[in-house]
Amino acid sequence: MRITAFLTMSTVGVLSSAIASAQPDTGVAPPLDRRDHSRITATAGILTPTGELGLEYAYAVHKNAELSVGAGYGFVVRVGPQLSIMPRLRMRMGPVTGSIGVGLSGGKFNDISAFADDNAPKIPTLFLNGEAGLQVGLRQGPFARLFLGVARGLAHDTSDVRADQQAEVRMELDNVLPYVGLSVGTTL
Repeated sequence: MRITAFLTMSTVGVLSSAIASAQPDTGVAPPLDRRDHSRITATAGILTPTGELGLEYAYAVHKNAELSVGAGYGFVVRVGPQLSIMPRLRMRMGPVTGSIGVGLSGGKFNDISAFADDNAPKIPTLFLNGEAGLQVGLRQGPFARLFLGVARGLAHDTSDVRADQQAEVRMELDNVLPYVGLSVGTTL
């Protein structure tokens, strides 16, 4: 019995000193890895859910999931103020993080002869968006994210559209719109 107690205590002592010597206490904490934290970003792109220029806040609900809300302004097809919300799944692989998401956005839509007709209707539309993205960032602070997606109109209000434009408007609203964007920002 005494031999078993001696061997157990010796083993615990050797393991404790091995662990203590493997991780010396320098008094300085290692730098935080914030790549999985919430972020604030500025976005620019073509036909994105936040228009051509926007801001987005992504709240990290888990290291592999986030909920982003955005607002921006569109100048060409998505015109005027735009709002978006998108949950995303994320997977970090070193400094690169991949993401996929599906969400909603809303704003005015103008894809009916936008360059030929000065009075083309601006139609309030709710869009369903799906996207994939790649983010590259440092342990703390700045990052850049490139994303690609598609949008499809779910609901729209064509009550203000002239009768001679109704058929063209309905056809254009059924189109799937590809979009591409770039975000730069910082982790919080």
